[in-house]
Amino acid sequence: MTTTASATRRQTLSMEVDDDILVVTIDAPGAAVNTLSPALAGEFEDVFRRAQDDALIKGVVLISGKSENFIAGADIEQFPQLKTAAAAEAISQMGQGMLRRLELLRVPVVLGAAGPG
Repeated sequence: MTTTASATRRQTLSMEVDDDILVVTIDAPGAAVNTLSPALAGEFEDVFRRAQDDALIKGVVLISGKSENFIAGADIEQFPQLKTAAAAEAISQMGQGMLRRLELLRVPVVLGAAGPG
């Protein structure tokens, strides 16, 4: 039997628990593609916290709300604000850190297929 707990929606991410699996949908509203950005990294803090702290969660599935892609890469619209090499490096490290945290979660993380289009 499939059970679903309450869903949580942020700007780009939504989360719901389905049979002890935290299902996270990435879907940037009004955008053709999902991109990595500091804002998305901030939203992922809720995912990390939920997956680490909720002992009932047995795994995480990440899916895209976009039918043609998962995440296209960095949000290039943020590049003009990066005035120094150090600022660009910090953004790069933020993205790498986010992926590393996913890798080190206490539960398995699976990338699912793109959502309906």
